Amino acid sequence: MIPETAPAPSTTITLPDIPALCVNARAAYMLSNDGELKTLPHAQAAALIHKKPVLVCHAPFCRARLGNDVQFATFDVLELFAFVHPATFSTPTINGLCKTLGLAKPTSLDDAPMSLLDITRALLGDLRQENFKRPLSLEGGGRGDGVESYNTEHPHPNPPPQGGGEKGGTLPLKGERAYGAGKIEK
Repeated sequence: MIPETAPAPSTTITLPDIPALCVNARAAYMLSNDGELKTLPHAQAAALIHKKPVLVCHAPFCRARLGNDVQFATFDVLELFAFVHPATFSTPTINGLCKTLGLAKPTSLDDAPMSLLDITRALLGDLRQENFKRPLSLEGGGRGDGVESYNTEHPHPNPPPQGGGEKGGTLPLKGERAYGAGKIEK
């Protein structure tokens, strides 16, 4: 027998049970699966995550800091951001993502791994929403108060001119030369 109403979807978002890793020029900051925050030298952090999955922001930067020979599987929040909010600019740092998503920035490097978890929860929450077409702020004021680059429900207030060449726009129309030198002769 089919129930009359579907069960309500769970409102909690479960993150993978993997460590969160942030690196800078001096050290690596890792939040373990158990919730323990460790400040480690790059070599020790690389040894701990070798051939294991880890949550990071900007995987190529992290890999370069830890050594290009280190093999680890990354769950990169920048890739998740690009998937959930395509064509939306954000500085490729934890602070930049926090600003773009309207989250509290970490006050120190010790807080950065926890911010990775907050960013992941926010992005997965945006993805779960039925209608997440709300634009993000280009000024970093948070969700819903900015301009989206292309959305039919919330069009850009100053769309780029259509057509070009001699008509003053930026793109040539069919049959015009690319630099506005006139019609293409056949």
